[in-house]
Amino acid sequence: MDSEFEGGASSTGGSSAPPPQPPPRMRGRLKQNYSFWKTFVRSQLVLSWILAGFPLKWADGPPAPVWLANHSSAYEHTG
Repeated sequence: MDSEFEGGASSTGGSSAPPPQPPPRMRGRLKQNYSFWKTFVRSQLVLSWILAGFPLKWADGPPAPVWLANHSSAYEHTG
């Protein structure tokens, strides 16, 4: 039972879980299906959001980007 949590492999030596899948690509999916949305969305404002995205208005400009290192354990089970 410990092997299930330690290494991810079952006691028979093989892994019963399927390999991890990459995250689905979400960018542009609303825009790709614009004709579908246009059939029942009547608001020009909402349709503009589907085509161009929702505009964010920052009070003082966007925050500065932050780049932080991953904890070393983040690389232990990547693959």
